[in-house]
Amino acid sequence: ALDEIYLELSNYVKDNNLEGKIELQNTDTYVKVSLKDVVLFVPDQSKMLPESQPILQEIEKALTGVYQKIDHVTIGGHTADPSNDKDKSSEFAWQLSSDRAVTVLNYLVNQGLPQSKLSIEGYSHFQPVADNATSDGRAKNRRVEIIISKDKPEISTAVTTAATTVITKETTVAKTKKKAEKKATKKKE
Repeated sequence: ALDEIYLELSNYVKDNNLEGKIELQNTDTYVKVSLKDVVLFVPDQSKMLPESQPILQEIEKALTGVYQKIDHVTIGGHTADPSNDKDKSSEFAWQLSSDRAVTVLNYLVNQGLPQSKLSIEGYSHFQPVADNATSDGRAKNRRVEIIISKDKPEISTAVTTAATTVITKETTVAKTKKKAEKKATKKKE
């Protein structure tokens, strides 16, 4: 499944001369599609550029073709370090990275991709791929990455299990407390 996606997207990138705007990586467990922000978004916004739609349509088409064979798709938004721009804050970078990931997710879902295997992550500027000291480096750091995996991320499973355990314990404690309160009220009557 991963090889199919990688091959289809590689051909698309080559056929449309998008080598400088889209990078692909294929491993045994995932395919990573790295989309530069200049190909997707209005600068410093989560508003998609119209020319990005055919790219995301191609990604959706590739995913739909093998959706039953993959386990998870994570859409991660990344920004450059805002400390180099006095008008931007870390809060802005967190919000922008998350909003861009949500924008891509919503577009893919609106194109027909089922939501059941999708998640988003906003990384702000904390996973740079280049030096934030240069404008070229900052441009490389502003990106959205789509990671298509065959094996669900272990951390998600652990977090889900832990959250379920906490919720179950909290519910049990709350029910026990409520029963005790009812008994106490009945004894007073």
